[in-house]
Amino acid sequence: MKKYPLPHLEDQVKLEVHTYPSDVVLKIKRLPCEGVMYVGGVRGKINGFSRSSALKLNFLIRNFMSGWKTLLTLTYPADFPLDGKICKGHLRAFLEFLRRAKTRYVWVLEFQRRGAPHYHLLLSSDLDWEIIAQRWYAIVGSEDPKHLRAGTRIERLRTPEKAAWYMSNYVTKQEQKDVPPDFQNVGRFWGASRMPRHYVMKFDFTYREAAAYLRTYRRWYKIRCQRDWNYKWRWGGLGFTLRDGARVPHEIIRAPDNL
Repeated sequence: MKKYPLPHLEDQVKLEVHTYPSDVVLKIKRLPCEGVMYVGGVRGKINGFSRSSALKLNFLIRNFMSGWKTLLTLTYPADFPLDGKICKGHLRAFLEFLRRAKTRYVWVLEFQRRGAPHYHLLLSSDLDWEIIAQRWYAIVGSEDPKHLRAGTRIERLRTPEKAAWYMSNYVTKQEQKDVPPDFQNVGRFWGASRMPRHYVMKFDFTYREAAAYLRTYRRWYKIRCQRDWNYKWRWGGLGFTLRDGARVPHEIIRAPDNL
């Protein structure tokens, strides 16, 4: 079996246009080919909060920010675990409670100055603080009355923009993403429930045709990157994201009649 970094020019591919509320994602997807196996990367051990992970989180919050109503913070008592597997077990139990309550969520892991992990969550529902406090208190197994009173904090979000602003601040606070030396198995720094479906269009092309179709978007986007956002961008060969792409005229985001 061979692994090809990019399709050959005449290989059949599928061009996918994913339209989100704020962005448009253009993807070139390889089609199955006899005798060829396309192998993806293997996720290694997570030791920190990468820039790539932060960009993915910002993308999710920006494109689904209209559904967030509540900002929730979960903290640990004075006696807290130093193993990420134990902490993520507590988080999974709490997220299961949210799923049963039919609540969508995005969670972000940070560390306090004392070295204790804590979580910030965006929620799609207004939940009762007393119920949440009791649930987190029971999941953690805390016997500290102070933790029952102060282990959870809820803030109602009046506008979607405020939700995005809050979470972008948490994402950019790199000093709270540094893992304490005695903390093990940190695992993922953020996660989310399944988001509402977005609009997808799919077209069959050769790789030569699909790359030619994307050339217009590449040129427009490269100018935006350097002029408006002051960072460089280059073509990766299999698609890219049009940030603020939803503002591109609709007639541009369509399959060409003739290539």
